[in-house]
Amino acid sequence: PPLLPSPLPPPIPTSPRMPPPSANRNVYIGGLDDSVTLDILRAAFLPFGELLDVSLPLDKSTGRPRGFAFVLFEEGGDAAAAVENMDNSELCGRRIAVGVAREAPKQGYGKAVWEDADEWAKGT
Repeated sequence: PPLLPSPLPPPIPTSPRMPPPSANRNVYIGGLDDSVTLDILRAAFLPFGELLDVSLPLDKSTGRPRGFAFVLFEEGGDAAAAVENMDNSELCGRRIAVGVAREAPKQGYGKAVWEDADEWAKGT
């Protein structure tokens, strides 16, 4: 029987040096004052484009903001415009650092969870 063409195109090869297109949409904001809220961040970054997510990590012990945030834009060009215009600017009386966020390292990659079970059981 004749072979039918594949319904899906072959995957596009990626290089470790070339991040996926979505990687440049996430922006890191550092040096934030404790008074900064999610609403303030949305208002500050919305002029640059559609926001998909805004996160303001909290300290687990105090429940207060940790001084940094992440904003995810729908388009990479909007994130680049935000970085260019907001880096080294002032927000709530503090100079902020704004840049493209780096991907978090994968913890425990390549190591089974149970590999340290003996050391844990010994209390070391």
